[in-house]
Amino acid sequence: MRATREMPIELTLPGHGDPFLDHRTLIDQRFAMHARRAQKMLGLIRDRPLSAYELAHAMWGNVAVTQAYLTLSEVLGHVDILVRDGLAQELSSGNVVRFGATAPAVGR
Repeated sequence: MRATREMPIELTLPGHGDPFLDHRTLIDQRFAMHARRAQKMLGLIRDRPLSAYELAHAMWGNVAVTQAYLTLSEVLGHVDILVRDGLAQELSSGNVVRFGATAPAVGR
């Protein structure tokens, strides 16, 4: 998305919805939305370690069941970034992997 954002595109023809002109604004909105979701997940795992399914269910309720592949893929993508950035860690216990924050929230 970063590379696409920098392209001199005049008209975007998406796979869904109407064509639009300002691709940079849409991409910036997507980056902001994913940053908010990652922060929300980080807040959830600061309270207690959670599995990917538990995070998906906390984020989207029963959609996590009916759209398991999509919600789990999104959770794992966000958690991978949080782990990469040193904000979260994998915690294995038997056959269950949960994710926990590496540091508590400031002021807690």
